[in-house]
Amino acid sequence: VLKLKTGKMLGELQFAINAAFVLVALLGNAVISCTGDSLTFHYLPPSIQQDPLCGQSLKKQDIMDLFSLMLGYSPEHASSTDGFKFLNPFALPRSIVVFELSGISPYSVTDCLYPVSGLHNVEHLKNELVNEMKVDGGDYLFLDVNPNENEVDVKSAFEDLPSLSGDANALFLQEIAYLKKMSSKLNPEEFPETPRDGVIWISLKGYNNIVVHYGSESTEARQAKILFQSTLKDVADSLKRLYGDNVAVTILNNNVKLRRVGRTLMQMATAADNTTDWNIAVPVYDDYPIIFNIILWTSLILVISIIAIAYAIGDMDPGRDSIIYRMTNQKMKKDA
Repeated sequence: VLKLKTGKMLGELQFAINAAFVLVALLGNAVISCTGDSLTFHYLPPSIQQDPLCGQSLKKQDIMDLFSLMLGYSPEHASSTDGFKFLNPFALPRSIVVFELSGISPYSVTDCLYPVSGLHNVEHLKNELVNEMKVDGGDYLFLDVNPNENEVDVKSAFEDLPSLSGDANALFLQEIAYLKKMSSKLNPEEFPETPRDGVIWISLKGYNNIVVHYGSESTEARQAKILFQSTLKDVADSLKRLYGDNVAVTILNNNVKLRRVGRTLMQMATAADNTTDWNIAVPVYDDYPIIFNIILWTSLILVISIIAIAYAIGDMDPGRDSIIYRMTNQKMKKDA
């Protein structure tokens, strides 16, 4: 009887452990679906309007095409511009400013939030933007700004912030101080000539530290969000004055770190699955079907042409009265 009870208890304990793993995996999946990557347009010039029914999902290539079209390039795919109306092609943004936020909760100052899928590496997206600018041949500038690598006096930018005085907030305060200093420098007096057109990419990671340390619904997180929103508005206003409203300000929420944790939890819950039996297709390039058809039909036409020419030459009658033999006979008579 004691052995039966012990075995029953062990079975119930094993079932509880497995259920806990599945629950953790489901919670991780729910957090990922709610806090995935997203793109928000904080400001767009009057020449570009968003669809009122905005919010369609975007891929990495869609962001590339959309940014390219805003700068005056020709995009590869027209589907990425379905939610945007370009009213005046002669008043496109001269510069696109991207604020990359590394946080576990989407940040949006407008109602139009576009979920982004397939954005596993932001650096790859930056490199593709740089390469496209080089291919186009225009005099465009790509400026990658990292406030963490610049020494900024935080105390000179803030006088009294009792709720944001811990060590976890040092990075966020340094980034906000850098943005305030940047906003004060972006004025027509500092730049007699308008800066070159291009993309300004600003990476911000301090907001993530506050949300992770205090929680997304904490007083510190709400105060940091208000502070960032006001600072972002100051920077956007300075850029609008500098570029004459011909600037687009976007916010890119990047949650790659959280996605990796969620994937690890899912692997723990389904460790018994054999991924080699899934028969997943190898990812291919977007233009692969076009290139494949061109090579296939060109090779087929070439082979058929060679066979037809060889058959025609092999079936040719030597005694046939043709221009070829008449020319040959005249040459032979002349030589004789």
